[in-house]
Amino acid sequence: MFGLLYDGLLIYYTLTNPANIGHLTSPVDVEYKDLFSLLLLIIILIVCITCLLFAKESFKSQQKESKLRGKFIALEFVSWTIGAIADSAFTLNFIKLPIIRILLITSSIEFYMGIVMPEKIKNLLISENH
Repeated sequence: MFGLLYDGLLIYYTLTNPANIGHLTSPVDVEYKDLFSLLLLIIILIVCITCLLFAKESFKSQQKESKLRGKFIALEFVSWTIGAIADSAFTLNFIKLPIIRILLITSSIEFYMGIVMPEKIKNLLISENH
């Protein structure tokens, strides 16, 4: 429901007055206006809470692989949330921007580990003796 509201406002302002959304501060960074900063923050929190609940369910599993996947997913969403909030809420300079983007890239790798779980990683982190 909230996504529909956000998309509706985004389309409306894109067609009527894009300056109400925000402005480019560099070729790879946007400074959002207050309304869209708030909307993005709400979306980030909704996604984080939903995904942490998903990870919590995987912790209840008896399978070691499912628990490991849950740990990667929980770690991913915490690091993604921190990176996404920092990326959307703060004005980034040439020092902060790479740090925040590296955090977001790291969260993508953690997400990959949690969803795909490559055999090498699984074999490295899950031993049959434990």
